[in-house]
Amino acid sequence: MMGSADKAAEHIKELQKFAATTPFEFKGLVQNSQFLQAMGFEAREIIPLLNSVGDALGAAGRPEALDRVLLQLGQMKSKGKVMASEINLIAEAGIPVWKILSEQVGKSVKELQQLGEQGKLNSDVFQELLFRGMDQKYGGAMKLASQ
Repeated sequence: MMGSADKAAEHIKELQKFAATTPFEFKGLVQNSQFLQAMGFEAREIIPLLNSVGDALGAAGRPEALDRVLLQLGQMKSKGKVMASEINLIAEAGIPVWKILSEQVGKSVKELQQLGEQGKLNSDVFQELLFRGMDQKYGGAMKLASQ
């Protein structure tokens, strides 16, 4: 998937290092990475994404919800847009997505929900804002939880 054996080997090393310092197992991270790449994420995006989501889920005490959140993020990425129902599924996993987005863009939750219901939220912009907000709010929570 990555175009060269050297790039794949480097990515595997990154996943091993990530697994060693987080509550996630290497085998599952490899599967997560393959899925996310198949959905349109670049390999270089995988570790930062896993870190952001892992921190948010660690703060929520829900690391077991990783696959569920990644499924929604992958679906958003592959479609290029975000629906309110997908955001709600991530929120049910313990991440206050609507609040984070509201703080990032300065719009009310209600306004954002209306845009989501209309399919007017771009997935790349949404994910950039979500990851930035999660990093600001929860950065380092996963490592604290694993200690």
